[in-house]
Amino acid sequence: MLRSLNLIAALLFCSCITAENHVHAGAERADSAPKTVASVYHISARVIPESLLIRADIDIDVQNIYRDSFNLLWLASAPEKTRRETGQYCKINRLEVNGAPVRSAGFSADSSTALVRLASPLGPGERVAVSQSIVAKMTEADRWAYSDAEGIQFKSWLPRVVLGSGQPDKKLTFVDEPSDFEVSISIDSDWFVVAPGELLNDKALLGAMPNSDTILTDVIHHPYAADGYAFSRLPSENGRDTYEYRKRYNRGYDLLVLNGYLLDRANRGERKIEAYYPVELGKKWQGRLLQQSISKSNFARYSKALQHRDPLKLVVVGKKSTQYGSGVWLIKAK
Repeated sequence: MLRSLNLIAALLFCSCITAENHVHAGAERADSAPKTVASVYHISARVIPESLLIRADIDIDVQNIYRDSFNLLWLASAPEKTRRETGQYCKINRLEVNGAPVRSAGFSADSSTALVRLASPLGPGERVAVSQSIVAKMTEADRWAYSDAEGIQFKSWLPRVVLGSGQPDKKLTFVDEPSDFEVSISIDSDWFVVAPGELLNDKALLGAMPNSDTILTDVIHHPYAADGYAFSRLPSENGRDTYEYRKRYNRGYDLLVLNGYLLDRANRGERKIEAYYPVELGKKWQGRLLQQSISKSNFARYSKALQHRDPLKLVVVGKKSTQYGSGVWLIKAK
């Protein structure tokens, strides 16, 4: 039964929208009051770059913000077709709903998805607590290198919760809304995490930055001099760093990890721009991305993807230019 539902999951992450739901989904402006979300994710993750792995414990507070009741919870990350073609996988090792373990019968054959029938329908305004432990593995295609710099993208690694209703082996209806994310990511200190949203412990990781329109820092633990200043990350504890991120109103939580990169920051009014590029490209790219990104055409294009005044993050990858996630863009090294 679950295999037949994988097709739904691949197409899914669709919305069954009533008039009330439509207001939540897209009618509010980025500078308006906080949007209503159906889920709040609390994620504690550990990234192991050399193995392309991410392990995470995830607690999710799910609320029914709709007018209808729901009797199903569906958890899925990348669609089955994507996993089969690329070799990417995500395994749910532990799953609990309101503190009760979910039986293995609710999982797909590879434990990458789960369909849970709730003990009683979740009515409007009611909540359910979901807790899971997962391990996800990316593929070599998700890794890139440029000279001595490298990066890895962790995309569609997170099993997300959507609410559903219906009967097994019959037509099922699912609803999906953006969520809020509180994320803690641990990684070896030679690497740097670039993720959507606001980095809450910025000063603890990088120290106090000079008050300047443009500053440059090395994102590994070595000093780097620019414009008469010398910048260096603060010493790490036990060779690892932990990044605390907060992202509001987002679908999924894709992230990047970088090694051998520089970070160039600029403030343009209320807008913060961060450019990441390989150390070897420092002289060529210092200021270049920042200047390009605030041109009328480019900045307008980037700004449409931003919400809640999060920093705009531009990462030189050497391959192609594309939007990676909310507020994160991959830029081709030309």
